[in-house]
Amino acid sequence: MQFFILFALVASAVAVPYAGIVNTGSSAVSRSDDGHGNYAFGYNEDHATGGTFRKEKGGPGVQVGSYGLRDADGRVRTVNYVADALGFRAS
Repeated sequence: MQFFILFALVASAVAVPYAGIVNTGSSAVSRSDDGHGNYAFGYNEDHATGGTFRKEKGGPGVQVGSYGLRDADGRVRTVNYVADALGFRAS
Protein backbone atom coordinates (compact mmCIF):
# COMPACT_ATOMS: atom_id res chain seq x y z
CA MET A 1 0.00 0.00 0.00
CA GLN A 2 2.85 2.44 0.80
CA PHE A 3 4.39 1.82 -2.65
CA PHE A 4 1.08 2.67 -4.32
CA ILE A 5 0.76 5.96 -2.39
CA LEU A 6 4.34 6.93 -3.22
CA PHE A 7 3.76 6.09 -6.89
CA ALA A 8 0.56 8.16 -6.94
CA LEU A 9 2.35 11.16 -5.40
CA VAL A 10 5.21 10.96 -7.91
CA ALA A 11 2.82 10.53 -10.84
CA SER A 12 0.74 13.54 -9.81
CA ALA A 13 3.85 15.69 -9.25
CA VAL A 14 5.12 14.86 -12.71
CA ALA A 15 1.77 15.63 -14.33
CA VAL A 16 1.32 19.08 -12.78
CA PRO A 17 3.78 21.04 -14.99
CA TYR A 18 1.85 19.98 -18.09
CA ALA A 19 -1.61 20.75 -16.76
CA GLY A 20 -3.45 23.21 -18.97
CA ILE A 21 -1.08 23.12 -21.94
CA VAL A 22 -3.03 23.15 -25.18
CA ASN A 23 -1.48 22.39 -28.55
CA THR A 24 -2.03 25.65 -30.41
CA GLY A 25 0.77 25.23 -32.94
CA SER A 26 0.61 24.99 -36.69
CA SER A 27 3.02 24.06 -39.44
CA ALA A 28 3.26 24.05 -43.22
CA VAL A 29 5.75 22.42 -45.58
CA SER A 30 6.25 22.86 -49.32
CA ARG A 31 8.68 21.38 -51.82
CA SER A 32 9.04 21.02 -55.54
CA ASP A 33 11.62 20.03 -58.12
CA ASP A 34 11.60 19.90 -61.90
CA GLY A 35 13.72 16.77 -62.32
CA HIS A 36 16.59 18.79 -63.78
CA GLY A 37 18.21 19.85 -60.51
CA ASN A 38 16.07 22.93 -59.85
CA TYR A 39 14.16 22.83 -56.60
CA ALA A 40 12.37 24.86 -53.95
CA PHE A 41 11.34 24.00 -50.42
CA GLY A 42 10.18 25.68 -47.28
CA TYR A 43 8.60 25.22 -43.91
CA ASN A 44 6.91 27.43 -41.38
CA GLU A 45 5.95 26.43 -37.85
CA ASP A 46 4.29 28.55 -35.23
CA HIS A 47 3.39 27.91 -31.62
CA ALA A 48 2.50 29.88 -28.51
CA THR A 49 6.12 30.86 -27.78
CA GLY A 50 7.23 31.77 -31.31
CA GLY A 51 8.18 29.78 -34.36
CA THR A 52 10.76 29.01 -37.04
CA PHE A 53 10.84 29.16 -40.80
CA ARG A 54 13.06 28.39 -43.76
CA LYS A 55 12.79 28.66 -47.52
CA GLU A 56 15.30 27.85 -50.22
CA LYS A 57 15.41 27.54 -53.99
CA GLY A 58 18.23 26.58 -56.23
CA GLY A 59 19.65 24.77 -59.15
CA PRO A 60 22.97 23.30 -60.15
CA GLY A 61 25.65 25.35 -58.41
CA VAL A 62 23.51 27.96 -56.68
CA GLN A 63 21.18 28.08 -53.67
CA VAL A 64 19.36 31.13 -52.36
CA GLY A 65 17.27 31.19 -49.23
CA SER A 66 16.50 32.40 -45.75
CA TYR A 67 15.79 31.01 -42.32
CA GLY A 68 14.83 32.49 -39.00
CA LEU A 69 12.72 32.53 -35.91
CA ARG A 70 9.89 34.46 -34.35
CA ASP A 71 10.02 35.20 -30.64
CA ALA A 72 6.94 35.19 -28.43
CA ASP A 73 7.20 38.99 -28.10
CA GLY A 74 6.87 39.45 -31.88
CA ARG A 75 10.53 39.96 -32.82
CA VAL A 76 11.61 38.23 -36.03
CA ARG A 77 15.21 37.30 -36.79
CA THR A 78 16.03 36.40 -40.39
CA VAL A 79 19.21 35.26 -42.11
CA ASN A 80 19.30 35.55 -45.90
CA TYR A 81 21.95 33.57 -47.73
CA VAL A 82 23.43 32.68 -51.10
CA ALA A 83 25.63 29.66 -51.77
CA ASP A 84 27.36 29.45 -55.15
CA ALA A 85 30.80 29.23 -56.73
CA LEU A 86 31.93 32.13 -54.49
CA GLY A 87 31.01 30.25 -51.30
CA PHE A 88 28.35 30.73 -48.63
CA ARG A 89 27.37 34.33 -47.89
CA ALA A 90 24.85 35.27 -45.23
CA SER A 91 23.34 38.59 -44.22
